[in-house]
Amino acid sequence: MKFLDQCKIYLKSGDGGRGAMSFRREKFIEFGGPDGGMGGKGGDIVLVAAENLNTLIDYRYQQHFRAQNGRGGAGANKTGANGRDLVLRVPVGTQILDDDKETVLADLTEPDQRVVLLRGGDGGFGNTHYKSSTNQAPRRADPGWPGRELWVWLRLKLIADAGLKPAKAGFRIALADLLRGEMRELVADQLRGPGCLTGSSDFPMPGNRRCCLGCRMPGRKSPITRLRPCTRSSVSCGSTTIPNSCSRTCPA
Repeated sequence: MKFLDQCKIYLKSGDGGRGAMSFRREKFIEFGGPDGGMGGKGGDIVLVAAENLNTLIDYRYQQHFRAQNGRGGAGANKTGANGRDLVLRVPVGTQILDDDKETVLADLTEPDQRVVLLRGGDGGFGNTHYKSSTNQAPRRADPGWPGRELWVWLRLKLIADAGLKPAKAGFRIALADLLRGEMRELVADQLRGPGCLTGSSDFPMPGNRRCCLGCRMPGRKSPITRLRPCTRSSVSCGSTTIPNSCSRTCPA
């Protein structure tokens, strides 16, 4: 399965149905009057966050999405059917951006979260709507309101709380150990001699119970998790200078 974290798509909500212009024609009824119904409402564009998706590859080969238009009204005061909503499923952690890629229109951060991005147009009035005591036979029927259209960007946040929430505690421990090892290597390159990094106790890593980070015996390439008392003449941890009998423990 291919992975895609950003794409541009075209969305259009449904147009409203046209109102009907008709008159009641029935035997033995001389003046039936107007009975044109209203048009149906157009379909909405709805985005839903799906928990079982992790890519936007579904929108790589189809970029245009249009909701269904509303049906027109009919005689006997029949209202047209509403258009079906178009539901687009996206992964959790997806942002919907405007065409300028700066304005955030929606942010789907929870599973099954629904956002109505574009609403469909309303249906037009039939001639029954314009009936009055002074206009008993109106011949006016309105078209439906057009739906909205928009180009949007879908962007999947790769570093997000919804995407990196671990299912097990072992994942957190492995991630913390990996980051701690990378940080030790970075600190070791900047140190010129043995000893603890000044101020390193101000930057603890998740799950770290040692007095400081970056502690390592000279000449060793990988961190050692065995703990031992510090036997150096003086160790600088933060702003405090500890004498020879250091009660804290550092990684050997």
